[in-house]
Amino acid sequence: MVNNGDCLESPTFIVDTMEETKWCLFVFLTFKDDGFKDLLFGLRRMPDSKGPSSIKIAIEYALLTTDGSVAGEYTVTKQKVFKNESVVQRLFDLKYVISADEIEKSFSNANFTVRIKMWKCSGEINNDGYCMARTHIGVEKKSAIWSIRNFSTLEKGNELTYRINSTLNDKLIVMLKLSVTGEDETLQVRFISSDTGVESRSFSIKLSVLNSNSDAVTCGEVKVMFGTRVKESKCLLTLTKKRYNEKEKSVSPR
Repeated sequence: MVNNGDCLESPTFIVDTMEETKWCLFVFLTFKDDGFKDLLFGLRRMPDSKGPSSIKIAIEYALLTTDGSVAGEYTVTKQKVFKNESVVQRLFDLKYVISADEIEKSFSNANFTVRIKMWKCSGEINNDGYCMARTHIGVEKKSAIWSIRNFSTLEKGNELTYRINSTLNDKLIVMLKLSVTGEDETLQVRFISSDTGVESRSFSIKLSVLNSNSDAVTCGEVKVMFGTRVKESKCLLTLTKKRYNEKEKSVSPR
């Protein structure tokens, strides 16, 4: 599961009618072997928030479809939230969970809106307040062929590097480093995130090899999420250098 800080956050917003407290909404995903498991939503009170050290609020989360209707059930909870408190540590108190499969069924082009309502549970509220924070989650699909020269000469301790750039702006999004490891010289790929200023990025990566007939054989699949604390991930491929050298096949991981 992604640690605190390794998630998608909305811009911060200030609720004037709740003693000018400052908040942000966060979204992150948990994984299982066959892909995304759940989308989780929560609320975080910012460290520089005004107001008292703690404030008791009621929270209602809802996930809206493209026509504005509520998808699934919503939850309401009461929580005392302290200034500079990490809501992620109280995830089971403050969350709204929906299956990723439901996202595909209910939302056009995987676009969705998270709505949150907040009430102060103590003291007086003289006016209702309304504010909106918006975060765009971009999705990009790309296929790239990595042609490796002198593949048979790749030795332990050496790495080959391949850069994958975005199709939108041609900027680096992830770097691949190929090496061999272990007694049987198993191929290993390291994925290194680019420093783009984006707080959290997730990748679903499928690696294949092309033989001399350009037939693709899958040799590795991995789900990777990079964040403020996670900048690198590794994947061992289901092939060794020796096996392919013996068959004298041209190998091009992609």
